[in-house]
Amino acid sequence: MKNLFDNRLVSDFRTSKNNGKILMWAKRSKYKIIMPTEVNEKLAYITGVIVGDGNITITERGITKYPRMTLIIFNASKSYLEFLNKEFYGVFGIGGKIMKKLDKECYKLTITKKLIILYFLKIMGLTAGKKKVLKIPEAVKNKRLFKFFIAGLYDTDGYFSQTFGIMMSGSNYNFLKEITLLLERYYNISSRKLYFGNLITKTGLKTRAQTQIRARDVEKFIEIIPLKHSKYGPVV
Repeated sequence: MKNLFDNRLVSDFRTSKNNGKILMWAKRSKYKIIMPTEVNEKLAYITGVIVGDGNITITERGITKYPRMTLIIFNASKSYLEFLNKEFYGVFGIGGKIMKKLDKECYKLTITKKLIILYFLKIMGLTAGKKKVLKIPEAVKNKRLFKFFIAGLYDTDGYFSQTFGIMMSGSNYNFLKEITLLLERYYNISSRKLYFGNLITKTGLKTRAQTQIRARDVEKFIEIIPLKHSKYGPVV
């Protein structure tokens, strides 16, 4: 857990143990946060959510103050974010706040506890700022945990319809390619040939990659991958 400490981002933190759990809290903070000692299913799922539709920001506040850190997850479903907030409580013993986004018909879950955000940056290997290059964390590259990571990813960034099935698109070709390879390797779920080219989006023509689960494996995908979002059915 020493890997969490970064004196550019946080002044100091304290550590204690309680019933076998490691508790940490930042200096001058009253909130004690459970620090996972291993990656479990819930943590793998939350990591997939953050990669899919989360945004970590670090905002400088001058040379005399430590930066402000926030993790925001957007979703049109308030009930889904309420479920997700419970998952944060289940892993870290603390969660965030859910608010309606004023200019859009969606909601946001905001996490401001630095130690939680540092865990995803330092331990899980996620990055702050704009997602230019997405990578699958090494900790979830195994048959037991990958399906939970994929569930979080597809719950937030995947697309499902009765006509087109299950799809995902983005600018990270290599990221989507590795997803298709690992789905095939771990669960024998096959995808159509990965598309890379120009796609019409809401903001205009963009160069995008797109992966689509083969029609014959859509039911298998939904059966094996522990999806939670209501767009795949009444699972929340």
